[in-house]
Parts: sequence; structure tokens; C-alpha cells
Amino acid sequence: MRRLISSDATRLLRAVALLAIGTGTGLGAVQAETNNVSVATYFPLSPLLGLIALMFIIGVIYYLSPAKTGGSGDRKSFRLISAWWVLIGIGIVIVFAWATTAILLVLADSSPDAAKRTELRLDAVKTGLTVGAGGAGLAALILGARRQWLTERGQHHEEQVQERKEYDETERRITELYTKAVEQIGHDKAAVRLAGFYSLERLAQDNKGSPSHQQTIVNVICAYLRMSTSSSDKSLPTREHSGTPIHVSAADSADWLQEREVRLAAQEILATHLRRGDGSRPTPRTFWPAIRINLRGAILEDFNFDKCSIEFADFRGACFRGEASFIGTHFLSGADFSDSNFLADAYFSESHIVECCNFQRVLFSEEANFRGASFSGPAQFDHARFEQGANFGECSFEGATVFANAEFGKGAGYWGATFHRDALFEQAHFTDGAEFGSARFKNHAGFDGAKLGGAMMLNDTIFSNYTTFRTVEFGGGIWAENASFKGNTRFGLAKFAGMSRIENTTFSARLHFDQLRIIGLIDFVNVSIKDLELYGWTCGPDSSIDFWDTYIESRDRELHPEYWPAGWGPVACDDRPGWFKVVERDADEPGATSKRSDDL
Repeated sequence: MRRLISSDATRLLRAVALLAIGTGTGLGAVQAETNNVSVATYFPLSPLLGLIALMFIIGVIYYLSPAKTGGSGDRKSFRLISAWWVLIGIGIVIVFAWATTAILLVLADSSPDAAKRTELRLDAVKTGLTVGAGGAGLAALILGARRQWLTERGQHHEEQVQERKEYDETERRITELYTKAVEQIGHDKAAVRLAGFYSLERLAQDNKGSPSHQQTIVNVICAYLRMSTSSSDKSLPTREHSGTPIHVSAADSADWLQEREVRLAAQEILATHLRRGDGSRPTPRTFWPAIRINLRGAILEDFNFDKCSIEFADFRGACFRGEASFIGTHFLSGADFSDSNFLADAYFSESHIVECCNFQRVLFSEEANFRGASFSGPAQFDHARFEQGANFGECSFEGATVFANAEFGKGAGYWGATFHRDALFEQAHFTDGAEFGSARFKNHAGFDGAKLGGAMMLNDTIFSNYTTFRTVEFGGGIWAENASFKGNTRFGLAKFAGMSRIENTTFSARLHFDQLRIIGLIDFVNVSIKDLELYGWTCGPDSSIDFWDTYIESRDRELHPEYWPAGWGPVACDDRPGWFKVVERDADEPGATSKRSDDL
């Protein structure tokens, strides 16, 4: 916006100051010469007269300047100068000049020297005429400043009108191009549809100053991908989906191939403008920020959104045919993949999902790779199916994590993962076991009711809070080497099959062994238990439980020797008050001194 105070206005203010100071100084000088007094006596008169003159001029300028309010928008109305104000201004200048002359003449007549008196009278007349001329010049400057204000304001208004006109023309042109492109997208021929998508892309790229246009065009592309046509139905054969082939006519197949190319082009347009880069280079000018995508129920082919930055993504009920890749993708306000189907490999490694992430009831027909992904909010994978297993190694779950009732057809890997809040795997089914080695559970970890067909690996795993394995079926045993359980741990009614080994492991809080069912082999090697609550074991045929250098601290609780497996029991340590060592006893004499496990 142009400045409305011009150089003429600056000169006006300077003239006002000089006029006021000159008038006051002249009056004081005449008085001083007349009364033969020092400067200190008459000097206060100068600023007083200058202040009066300055206040008067400011009032005039304020009145003649544009009004503060009025009109519409940011436009301001102006006050018109009437003829009466012109006459009043002339009269004020005349009166001010006459009054100055009269005061100076009176002061000049009071001089005792006749020769000096004549000279002072001439000076008084000159000063009065100067004041009159200065007042007239000041009035001219005021009018000139007002004229300049009006000119600049008018120019500013013309510029605003021109800008609005250009904006309206641009919007009209964009609307026409947008309408034409949308019509092309609805055309029967694939080539015309392709041209329509590329026209929309160019339209959004050429108008980057308006993010709403980009979001609107993304919405159009997403709406097209959401539309289900006969040629894009899920029942058509795909390269990735094995099974009984479905026969379609040659015409339908050709139409589908053309439609597939159109959809791939639409997907690539989205991916191109949602890629922000890896941070090592400046953000590409093709990037569209703060975009939300809605592909709910869409059928997506070979979907590649690697290294994209998306405000929010809605993929509820979507079907991904071909590989789906979100490697390094950032979802700034969350993502919803609930009820979606991944018919081929799905890659989410190194992705970052802020706020809520929803993978409830998702089907992963092939590999699901989330290695190194970061979930800043709640992560919901309950009732998800991983038919070929899943890799969540080195993931960071900062919110509550739920894998309740999830099914893992093959191995499930959580090696090195960190769970900052509750991690719930209740009723989950691991067909080939689960790998939690070096994982960190910083809050409650719940595995109640889970079933594992293979081994559960807990090597170097740290459980910092309450942990439950109630009614868990360890089909392949449990292997915990150098593990640490810092909160209460429950194995109530757990079932151990196969071979289990707990070695160099510490239970820093209470360990609950309630009605365990053992149908395999369990070795406790160099285990330290802070407090043990034991209420019975049920050992099947050919089962075995061995304790090697296993110590229990129990200062206030009874260890119930009658509940221990046959042939084993606790014996107080002489060198460690309050500690007991599990030793082997004679099965026929539970109370007799027996051979210790480390002597076997």
C-alpha cells in the first residue's frame, strides 16, 4: 500500500514549526529590545506562541484530512471543504497578521529612544506582513497536502479495483479450465481422461498461491479413484493375486488396461505433488503442502507414496492391488486404513504417523513391513490379519498400541521396538511365534489369552511396568535371556509346550505363577526373583522343570513348598538373609535336605 503522507506534507510540518518559532522569537526580540532585558526573560514567550500555532495547524489538518471511518471495506470517505471554511481561513490569517503587527507596534512605542522606536515600528510592520504571508503560504501547503492525499488515495483505490478485476478474471479463467478438465475426465476415451488429469495438475501448479485450488483438484482426483467401474472391479484378475483365473472378454480386458493406465497416472500425479523430499535438498517447487486425501473404498494399483507428506489420509475400505509402498511417508494428522485390503506386499518402513493411526481389521495378504516406523499417537491394529507375518522391528510406539485379536500367519517381528505406553496383544494369534528381542515396554504390556504356535523370544527385552501373560499358550515355549521384568508379572493359567528357557533374567517385582500347565521342558538358569507368588503347577507326562542358580527374595511371604513341582523347593540362604535358593529335593521326603540344582 502506498504511503498517504507525501513529501509535501513533510514540508508542511516543517513550515508550521518554523513559522511558530519565528513568530514567537520575533515577538520576544522586540520586547527585549524595548525593555532592554536579557534573553532569559522573554524566551518563554516563543514556545508558548509556537505551541498555540502548532495546535491550531494540527486541528486544521485533522479536519481537512480523510475521515477515519466511512464507506465500505477499507475505503475511507473524505470531508469536503465548504466556502465558509475558506473565508474563515482567510480571516484567521488576516487577524493573526494584524494582531502580531499591533502587539509589535505597542511594544515598539514603549521604547524610550525615539530613533530606535521608528526602527522598531518598521520591523513590527515587516514582521506582521511576514506572518500574514507565512499564514497564506501555510494555507497553500495545507491545501497542497490534501490534494496530494486525495491523489494518492485515488490511485490506491484504482490499484485495488484493478487487482480485484484481475483476480475476478483469473478466477473466471480457472473456473473455465477446471470445468473443461472435469468434463474431459468424464469422457469415454482413456486418452481424453488422461488429458483432463494433466490439465488439472497444470492448473493447480500454476496457481500455487491459492492452496484451496490444489486441495480442490486433489479432491477431484481422489473422487475419480474412488469411483468403482465394471472394469476396475475387485473381481478382475491381477498379476499378484493367485487362485482360479477369472475369464473376461477381450474387449473388457482392453478397456481395463486403458483404465488402469489412467488410474496409475492419477496416482502418480498425487504422489509427485505430495513428495517433500528427504530434507537433504530444498523442498521441490512441485510440492503441495497441507493436503488431505480421501481414498475411502478406492481400488488402487501399484500404489507408491514413498517420501510423501500428507496432512491426513483416509484409506478406509480401500483395496491395494500390487505393491503398496509408503516408505518414509509422513502423515501429519493421522491415517485411517481400517477395513482395507493389501493383496500384495505392503511397505511402511521409516514412515511417521502423527496422532491416531488406524489399521483395524486390515488384511495383509503378503508381507507387511513396518520396520523403523514411528507412531506418535495411538496405534490400532486390533483384529488385523497378517497372513505372511509382519515386521515391526525398531518401531517406536509413542501412544497406546493395540494388537488385540490380531492374527499373524507367519512370524511377527518386534525386535528393538519401543512401546512408550500400554501395549496390548490380548487374544492375538501368532502361528509361528513372535520375536520381541531387545524390545522396550515402558508401560503395561498385556498378552492375556494370546496363542503362539512357535517360540516367544524375549532376549534382552525390558518390561518396565506391569506385565501379564495370563492364559497364554506358549506352543513353542518362551526364551528369555538377559530379560528384565521391573513390574509385577503374571503367568496365571499359562500353558507351556515345547522347550522354554529363562536365563540371566531378573524379576524385580512380584512374579505370579498361578496354576501353570507344563507339557514340555522349562529351564530356569541364573534367575533372580524379587517376590514369588506360587499356587501350583500342573505337569504333563514327559515334562520337566529345572532350576539352576535360581534365587528368590521373600521377606514377608510364604513360599508354599507344597505347591512346588515334585523334587524342587526353596532353601534359605545363610549368607543372604531373606533370600532362598531353589534346590532339588527328594520327592519322597519334601522336608529333607536335598541336593542343590547346581550340583547336578
